[in-house]
Amino acid sequence: MTGGPLRLYELPLSGNCWKIRLCLAERGLPYERVTIRDPERTFADAAFRRLSPLGRVPVLVCPDGTALWESGAILTWLAENTPLLPRDATRRAQVMAWLFWEQADLSPALALPRFFRRNGTEKANAERMRALQEKGRACLEFLDTYLSRQDYLCGAAYTLADLACHVYVMLSPEGGQDLAPFPAVRAWLERIAARQAWEPLLPAG
Repeated sequence: MTGGPLRLYELPLSGNCWKIRLCLAERGLPYERVTIRDPERTFADAAFRRLSPLGRVPVLVCPDGTALWESGAILTWLAENTPLLPRDATRRAQVMAWLFWEQADLSPALALPRFFRRNGTEKANAERMRALQEKGRACLEFLDTYLSRQDYLCGAAYTLADLACHVYVMLSPEGGQDLAPFPAVRAWLERIAARQAWEPLLPAG
């Protein structure tokens, strides 16, 4: 990664953007942070659409000008040739399985209730909220059972699987989830938050 700084287009409260910042911190990579203040206008802008065809964040622009979009793809690119993403094909597939599950099941179940609450549309989406809360609890139960047997999702070592999956779990109380019944999940979050490179979604204060 040479030729200039990375440039991250992001929203400060987005969990998917937080994942990228955490991965950049784990790598110790310098980057320019471009915080979008007017999403509706920016996402419709033709210049931004050339970077992000779907008009959403995160977007990471590489030193050569290549724009990467979709958080899972960006995380995978950043984690190449690091302990976060093993080179061994089998161990790598285990990490990738968690990334796919996070996007297909965990993230929608935990992120959407948070989104509805933050945007004041919880009542308008009450029925959907109930279904998502139920699915979210099922995901947390699955994680708690899994993590009761080992410290991290892929064994004894922290990987990209933990980085990607912990974000919306940590934010889930903002969407109404109660983490008290899930001691293994809470211990896992504490281990991750104790990492030297970990940083909160927003600066303290």
